[in-house]
Amino acid sequence: MQQQQQQQQLEQQQVQQERLQQQQQQERQQGQQKYSCEAERAAYNHVITCDQKPTPRRFRWGWKENYQVLKTVQTDELGALQNAIAQWTGFLATIGLPYNMLYTRRIDQGSLYRILTKMLWAKNQHVGCATHRCHGFYFTSCMYSDITDALGQSIYPVAAVCSQCPSGNHCELSNGLCDTKAF
Repeated sequence: MQQQQQQQQLEQQQVQQERLQQQQQQERQQGQQKYSCEAERAAYNHVITCDQKPTPRRFRWGWKENYQVLKTVQTDELGALQNAIAQWTGFLATIGLPYNMLYTRRIDQGSLYRILTKMLWAKNQHVGCATHRCHGFYFTSCMYSDITDALGQSIYPVAAVCSQCPSGNHCELSNGLCDTKAF
């Protein structure tokens, strides 16, 4: 009985992963960076566990994850999310990412650095986040497309918001993202 349930769960995960890959392929063809409800759902399914750990790989369905535990409830969900993002970006500033944002061997060799840079890649087309108030803390998770870190490539172009949008493409003013067809 338990083996049958595990098999069904595995099959369901495979179907979800195939669906996610199809969606990502379609969106790549369309060339838009998008907030992903699928990524948000994966993040939400994780944060409601309140386990304070990364999502096990088999439950991420191809997503990369950043997570944070905020050891207070003296805020709301938006405040907890803002705190998580500030902590992640602050840590990256502390470790000294190169001014030109090149992905270097030093970054690649530090597993925490590699994890945190996931949220910065300009080629990252999908992101979704969730925050949950647990007993005495907030638990936040953001899921990102599975980006392959490439030594020597720019994590993102250093420039004013949308100033690097390729010619003929537009800037989505509501979120500050470029059409990504030329990336």
